[in-house]
Amino acid sequence: MVKMKNDYDSLMVIPLEEYLELMPYLTFKKYPKNTVLKGASDVESVSRYLFEGLIGLFENREEDTVCRRIYCPNDTVCDFDSYLNRAKNNLSLITYTECMVAEFTQENEVLVIKNLKNFAELGLKINHRITSRDAQWKKLYWLEPVQRYDHLYRICPCLGEVKIKDVCGILNLPERTVSRLRVKK
Repeated sequence: MVKMKNDYDSLMVIPLEEYLELMPYLTFKKYPKNTVLKGASDVESVSRYLFEGLIGLFENREEDTVCRRIYCPNDTVCDFDSYLNRAKNNLSLITYTECMVAEFTQENEVLVIKNLKNFAELGLKINHRITSRDAQWKKLYWLEPVQRYDHLYRICPCLGEVKIKDVCGILNLPERTVSRLRVKK
């Protein structure tokens, strides 16, 4: 909890005592590697604060599954499209490594906004940070391959732990190109 508070203090400082009031609305869980947190046949109803580990966002296609994003510690992890629209899509969230998260359900989101006024304002700031980070990920597809690779390392500091196949999926580049770019680094 202290790690999350320290991270969120960069957005808005809230006393530790008030974080203790938030505790009943959160569920802390540890997940082993390769745990499906949200499958393509599920509707997302939880957002997660990632304390430790990596989580991948995978696009499920008929012929294969492609990694589209990696979430690192201090990220908010959620299939936001499914969460917002309360609909199924072709995306899955899967733990890439063993993970420790704090989970926050949609139902509790409403209760926190209603009952803990400081956290409503913090929630807006967290939402802005999520939007900004999402824009950085979307920017990848507008860059040339070398710039795309460099940009990915800036926005995903834990990329060294990601399989080359998944880096290829994120960058939408063939493995040969990504291998050449890795050698140049």
